[in-house]
Amino acid sequence: MPNAGPSVSGVQLIQAYAESSFAADMSGSLASFVSIPFQEGTATVDLVQEMHDPMHAVQHHHDYREEILGKKSCTIQFTIPLSPTGTLAGDATAALQGALGLLLSTFMGGEDLGTGSTASGVWSSAKSGDVGNGAGFEKGSAVGWVNTAGALECRPLANKATATLTTKLAFSATPADEDTIYSCATYYLTQDPDTSLNFAVRGQESDSDWLLMGCQLDSAALDLSFDGIPTLQLTFKGVNWLHGDDASGTFSDIAPVTYTNTSPISGHAGRLMVRTTATALFTAGVTVDANSVAFEPQLSYAAVPSPSGTSGVLRWRLSRNNGPSITGSFGTYFADQRWHDHRTNKDDLMVLYQVGTTTADGAVLIEAPCVQVTNAQEADASGIDGVNVEWKGRLDASVVTATTDLHLSPFRIHIF
Repeated sequence: MPNAGPSVSGVQLIQAYAESSFAADMSGSLASFVSIPFQEGTATVDLVQEMHDPMHAVQHHHDYREEILGKKSCTIQFTIPLSPTGTLAGDATAALQGALGLLLSTFMGGEDLGTGSTASGVWSSAKSGDVGNGAGFEKGSAVGWVNTAGALECRPLANKATATLTTKLAFSATPADEDTIYSCATYYLTQDPDTSLNFAVRGQESDSDWLLMGCQLDSAALDLSFDGIPTLQLTFKGVNWLHGDDASGTFSDIAPVTYTNTSPISGHAGRLMVRTTATALFTAGVTVDANSVAFEPQLSYAAVPSPSGTSGVLRWRLSRNNGPSITGSFGTYFADQRWHDHRTNKDDLMVLYQVGTTTADGAVLIEAPCVQVTNAQEADASGIDGVNVEWKGRLDASVVTATTDLHLSPFRIHIF
């Protein structure tokens, strides 16, 4: 039966590293672990050691049996800003993986790090045109362009034919010759993610050093409130843990670290865009004046049992959902019956939410490429008539000749 093990409440530092094999001790590469810029006070770590009663008879009234050590397990929870890296993938510049990207690529499964370019001639339309070098772009990923007002507009890509890009939703205007066309880091769902993490955790005390192994997602929750910084609350579960003294690496005294490739932004500036998947024009009504936005990943990992695994676990396997892998909702102000009509007509909609609107700060584009409205209810929005819209996502049907997980993913996070 599970028994309580050490609990690390005063967490001061969390670092992560992708395992070369499941639940392997990677602390020999401790200098290469990535420091996680978690929100102070949100981190908790539970280290469990099972204990089993051998159940043999005792002869003295007050005697008890010495219990048997069983398998170990662990959980770690923290909140991290949903933030750009601080380096946009402009002309001949590659997108970077930050701490957020390491975590996303682990539990979503897919990562595409693009390289930007420039427009080669005036684009033929606001949604299609050539770039000088198309090698750094992939359909299913996304592109960015700065309009004449200085605002960064981010759009998912429906197609790439050599150096010709076509977006799923047009820009507000036509890019000019030599305008920068930004690429990004795209994180997408794959059918069988097979990566796990080591977490090195340091507590307040000098010897409070712990290594968590074989860690994969237990739950993920996005907070996209417009006040403050958007965040991602994550819980990972693991199959083994060690005290720092028992790990292969050397846990030296804790010291201040630099959080690289992370540049948090405020959630107040952004844009919610909702459009039928068959329409690529950026017209009135595409932008939704929202009072709330939610994307809710429905991802669940199950242990693959094996006596030759670690703590009886061979690896983690993404469970097949009986429902959608992504659901969501948004609240807006009542203007007409459009959302009720979308539900009645079973329209395929694309939902895009861009946080951040300048190249100085960068942006994050959250994409659900094909959703169905499942509920639309009138609601009070702080004394204003409103409507709450709920939706469920399906595979992307807008990418041209979709064949890969990148093309088909029902949920993507693009980091600019």
